[in-house]
This record gives sequence, structure tokens and C-alpha cells, in this order.
Amino acid sequence: MTSVPSSSPPLHSIAFVVGVLAICFASLPNALSTIDEVATIEICTTPIFDFMSRSMLGWIRIGFSAFIFIIAALRFLDTSTLTVNYLKGTKLKMMPIYFTGWKNQMAFTSWSWNLLGCSFAFSGLLTLYVDDLAKEYDPSEIILFPHMKLVSRICILLFEISAPAAMLVSVVVKYVLWPKALAGNGSANLKQFKILLQHNANIIMCLVEVGLLGGLPVRLADMALAPLFGIVYILFAWSVRFRWVP
Repeated sequence: MTSVPSSSPPLHSIAFVVGVLAICFASLPNALSTIDEVATIEICTTPIFDFMSRSMLGWIRIGFSAFIFIIAALRFLDTSTLTVNYLKGTKLKMMPIYFTGWKNQMAFTSWSWNLLGCSFAFSGLLTLYVDDLAKEYDPSEIILFPHMKLVSRICILLFEISAPAAMLVSVVVKYVLWPKALAGNGSANLKQFKILLQHNANIIMCLVEVGLLGGLPVRLADMALAPLFGIVYILFAWSVRFRWVP
């Protein structure tokens, strides 16, 4: 069997991506027209429990984002070789993939990890900002600030994209990548401490946010947002397919 360094995606995969893209675009108008039902200052910046102050909520979110970006920065210093467990019968040329510097940020795990960091940073800063405004203004006055509606929408949209992406990463790693890696010889990369954090701490932080901190929502009506993020990554990954190896 002749091996090739790259190959076009199967037609059924292309059809699937196009179909998902069409469904997502069709559902976007409804999602965007109803986002203001949850994009409010109260929902974005109010703790679930009374014992937690708004400023505490903001600083915990900032702490989460700092942790995420520190791990992302440390990944830039990594130099590792990924042994890919190719599917049986593949025509792709089997070769190691070298992760160094910025290439560590090219995987979907890093994309979703960094987006989650942006989400916590944005919601944390917004929470602290509103807490500071509350010292001078009533809540009824704060919501009338012209930029509040926009930042509330951004806060909700970031979490609604990053949280499902984090869950996807954790599920795929546990139920797809780990079984394949353990059956083959490519589990060493998955056992690295920073990678374990990216594959597990992401969903833990999301669940803590939903159940213990601010309770940011992920609406069924907005389910098209996360798949669109995934499709953007698919297009990106295809565009850089020749940059994984020297």
C-alpha cells in the first residue's frame, strides 16, 4: 500500500461537516434573538450562594483564568513528540508529530482551554467591574449603562462556547483517545501532567462555575454555537496540515 503525507477528507466527512454547518446557521437567528433572556448583569455577576460576595466570585473566576493561561504559557516551553495511533488500513504516511512552542497551541485541546481562560477572565473582570460600580450606583442604574448589554452578551456567549468544547475534549480523550493509546503505543503524551490538567481540569472548572459559583447558563437554544467553533477549528486544522512536521 502506497503511503501519502496528506489526503483529502472522505466525502462522507465533508458532507457531515457541511450538514452540521447548515443546521447551525439555520438555528443562529433564534439563538441571537433570544440571548438577552439570559444576558443580564444579574445572571453574569451574581453568586449562586449568599455567603459568597460578588467580589469573591470575580476573583475566583480571575484565579481560574490565571491558572489556565499559566498552563498554556508553560506548554510553549514543552518539546515533545506525539506518536499517533493510526487507524488500521490508513494510507497516510506514518510519522511522529513534533510539538514545540506555538505548535502546542494548535491542537483543539489548547483552543478550547484558551477559550475557557478568556471566558473566565472576561466574566471575572465584568463581575469585579459591576461590584465596583455597585458602590456608587443602584442595580437599576447599572443595567442602563450603554455597554452593559453588549458585555453581558459576550460573557454568556464565551461560556456557552467554551464549556461544551471543554466537555467534548474530556469525553473524547477518555472514551476515544485513551483506549486507542493504551491499545497501541501512544499513551506517553497523554500522561504528561500539564496535558492531564488540560484534559480534566477544564470540565471541573466548568462544573464548579455552573454548580458553585455564578451559575452561568448553557442554553439548548444556543447549541449551535459550540459546533460552529469546532467547524472553525476543522478548517484551521486543514489549512495547517503541512506544518506539523519539519
